[in-house]
Amino acid sequence: QTIFDAVKGNCLQASLASALEVSLDTVPDLAERDDWYEALNTWLRETYGVEVVCVPAGGWTPPGIPLTGGMGARGLEHVVVCKGGAMIHDPHPKNGGLSEEKEHWLFVAVEPANLPLCAPGGEP
Repeated sequence: QTIFDAVKGNCLQASLASALEVSLDTVPDLAERDDWYEALNTWLRETYGVEVVCVPAGGWTPPGIPLTGGMGARGLEHVVVCKGGAMIHDPHPKNGGLSEEKEHWLFVAVEPANLPLCAPGGEP
């Protein structure tokens, strides 16, 4: 995360970069757009063959490596990367995580032709 303003940060952009294992500058910062969710899914679909589906948190552990959004430890909306119900990456350098989980953003394959494929064993 490189923007720490109380009004606008880039934790979503940074969490996406971490979950996708790419550099921050390759992920668009769409937070200020009115259509950010649609624009994000268009970019994800065209670039990686996936979209994110937002589902309410609470009472279950999402599969895979979802983004989890909610109230951050600093009292602001925040997004982190999780796995197995636990935070594995907080893009904010203070690493405070979330004080309350509100939603999970699950990656769902929608354009398999855009997915980078490999043979069993991980070889491209």
